[in-house]
Amino acid sequence: MHDLTIKQIRLAKEISIQQMAERLNVHPNTYASWEKEPLTISIGNAFKIADIFGMSVDDIFLSANSTKC
Repeated sequence: MHDLTIKQIRLAKEISIQQMAERLNVHPNTYASWEKEPLTISIGNAFKIADIFGMSVDDIFLSANSTKC
């Protein structure tokens, strides 16, 4: 799943913004803002997102050219 955004991964896994927000214990608007600006996600929440998606943090947040997010 390289070069997919967290929104694309979430949609592929059929998880709603509300469900992600509940699992991360944040407001849905907070999670939605992370999808638009992933560089604002704390490392702790990045690991939680990776766990929810069943992926590694590297696979989600790093690409070959390190400009994705």
